[in-house]
Amino acid sequence: MEGEYAMNAFARALIVCACLALAACATSGQTKTYPPLAGSNSQIDLQGLSWWGVRFKMHWPADEPPDLSGHLLLAEQVLQPVILEHEADLQLWRFHRRARRDGAGNQFSLIFLADDQTAKRIDADLRLGALTQRLENAGMLDRVRFEQLSPEAATRLDDTSDPSWPESMQRSWPWFIMGASQAWLIQLQSISQEQGLSASMDYAALTDHYAAVAARMNEQWRSNARHAYFHHLSAIYGYQPVQLRSGELKRF
Repeated sequence: MEGEYAMNAFARALIVCACLALAACATSGQTKTYPPLAGSNSQIDLQGLSWWGVRFKMHWPADEPPDLSGHLLLAEQVLQPVILEHEADLQLWRFHRRARRDGAGNQFSLIFLADDQTAKRIDADLRLGALTQRLENAGMLDRVRFEQLSPEAATRLDDTSDPSWPESMQRSWPWFIMGASQAWLIQLQSISQEQGLSASMDYAALTDHYAAVAARMNEQWRSNARHAYFHHLSAIYGYQPVQLRSGELKRF
């Protein structure tokens, strides 16, 4: 009995010591500074890297609204294979879509961070690919243009971010928009498979296929984006209101 009592007393003493040690740690007020997950130039070795863009200018007749479904065809059939092939050498990448009656017009772009040799291989793969040539011959594409977007002297991760944003947003945004582009492409692939994509499709069937895919994606965005994207992004930021262009503050 005495031995059992001694062991229990010893165990209680250990527990008390442990609690005192934890309390000391909790009340010491000491914190550590950790390197950022991403978003600073120190996280990626930028030596030899630049931002690049491959721009696909779509044919857009003057008397018609822009047909944006061709962007989906380019994303899945032209850009996705090249992204997968060079994935190990692409530090960051994203899609960009726009349509305005100006010099650039209706345009779909791949913007990426890579070294010169990788960029030149991607450019050749995209511009000279069989499907790109087919789309140009069919009249879907007016032009494919390749350009360096970073200053040659010193590349920064925020070179392609909007300079009007706070610096912290400029540095972190390339990861956000790459994730959004990946999610958009995965959603596109899923719907495309459900729509019955076939390797034997001719040009007319291919354009009809991606028009149907675009219609479904637009409907899913219209019906679900508020909760699936805006609400959950708002939750990450603590449900703080967003200032709209009208000046109104709104929570999602």
